[in-house]
Amino acid sequence: MVLVFLPCTSSFSVHTHNITQIPHIHVHHTQWQNITEGGVSGDSTVTEMIREVDVVAPASDTTEREEWRMVVGRWYVLACFSMLSFCQCMVWFTFSSASTQFEDYYDISESTIDLLLNWGAIIFIPSAFCIWLMQIYLPIQGLRIAFWIGCIANFTGSVVRTIPCWLDKDIRQSDKGVWMLHLGQILSAMSAGVVMTLCTKLSVVWFPTHQRATATAIAYTSNSAGTALLFLLTPAIVSDPEGTPTLLYIQIAFSFIPIVGGLFYFPAQPSKAPSDIAEVNSKTKYQIPVWEMTKRIVTSFSFWLVVFAGGLLGGITSAWQGLLSQVLADDYSDSDIGYMGFANVVAGLIGGLVAGPVVDRFFVRRYKLFLVVVFSAAVALFAFFTLSLKTAYSDNLIPSNLWTLSISITLAGFLQGNLGPVLFELSAELVHPVTEATSGSLLAFILNLATIIMLFVAPEINTGYINTIQTATVVVCLLLVVLVREKYHRLDAEAQIQKQGFLGSQSPINGAVNWSVDAASRDPSMMQLTLGL
Repeated sequence: MVLVFLPCTSSFSVHTHNITQIPHIHVHHTQWQNITEGGVSGDSTVTEMIREVDVVAPASDTTEREEWRMVVGRWYVLACFSMLSFCQCMVWFTFSSASTQFEDYYDISESTIDLLLNWGAIIFIPSAFCIWLMQIYLPIQGLRIAFWIGCIANFTGSVVRTIPCWLDKDIRQSDKGVWMLHLGQILSAMSAGVVMTLCTKLSVVWFPTHQRATATAIAYTSNSAGTALLFLLTPAIVSDPEGTPTLLYIQIAFSFIPIVGGLFYFPAQPSKAPSDIAEVNSKTKYQIPVWEMTKRIVTSFSFWLVVFAGGLLGGITSAWQGLLSQVLADDYSDSDIGYMGFANVVAGLIGGLVAGPVVDRFFVRRYKLFLVVVFSAAVALFAFFTLSLKTAYSDNLIPSNLWTLSISITLAGFLQGNLGPVLFELSAELVHPVTEATSGSLLAFILNLATIIMLFVAPEINTGYINTIQTATVVVCLLLVVLVREKYHRLDAEAQIQKQGFLGSQSPINGAVNWSVDAASRDPSMMQLTLGL
């Protein structure tokens, strides 16, 4: 251990980044010691600064191996989280994937099938609130604990749903058997509060700045992959009602995979922070006061524009996808409708996976431009799709066939997949230093609230209006995004840390200690600790 003493004078300039850039020197601990009572302020004099540093060996193969393990570790953690999200959506959507077969097997009505699906959005609200509180009061361990809660809840729910399959037909089709299905769906729905609210937190904790949008996109879109798999899996397995148990057992096996993965490796955070913001959060464990967080959120008009744009888009689209078969039933067969729905979902997955790397590389600090372009293209495609079909007020105005409709709905799905991850990332940027768990929870809350409203209102709506409502929703979301004044508080905080070359021993509200020269006096010996928002 080497002690580096900086001389104490009444006028000095601190260049801590020069120390950190000395070859083979690793900053171990920083301690500011003040002889005067005033502490560090604009009027006090800092008389002594002691910086302890470790002398370490030059970079070696060991260091390279450690770096490689970090890279593999972060993608492994993302894979475990994404697998949980994938399984949660697959379990949630089970009974809606072949409603006729399940109605016969359990002797239940279509309204019961709908309720089994609706539990996902209903239970999400209280579960997301609990997960949010956990991230506030357990900022370091919260992500790991939430992951395990999600794994256990989803796996337990998938097992509970199979209990009626073990019983006699009379018991299986009784109220007790049906309530076991409801209990299983409720338990699985509890994990939705984990996978839908913590995508952005996982990306900021584990990934460097230039990969955050990519990580968020993968975590976010993996949820829909469960639905896409069921489009293929259910018809192949549940060709008749007696195939139901086999499908449920397969889902138990899938739900066990993230548990096994987490047992191998899923720490609370990486051994080395991937970015300056992650470093500040992990080392200083700062927490913005609740009142300050509330003020920050309430007063950010642009944040609410983004939240409502993302929530309305996701919620209304979910209901539109559920009613798509009814909209197309008069003109196309069930198999054609199934292929179009499958193409829409898969295109959305691809769109989400593509959006992350594209934004990370070409749209840094230009999220709004990306969103406006994609929303505009989506409006054109949905308008084409709407005008190509009969509506409640007119016949189709644009000639169409199966291929034109399939292409338009596939491209629309691709564009929709582009939007979700970027909206989550922009919401986190707008209200930083509010935690990513908070911004993500609010956006997911509006999404599920819109879904619940549409699911209950949809039966009263003429199906001829559904496409028009979907197109109008995309137009409204475009207008909301146009009004957004984009600000990148999180990226600005990171840039400020890098500029100063110092991670302070205190962590102020914006997550960065900004040592700046007093502009009024232009006196380099006077330091001012600024806590900018």
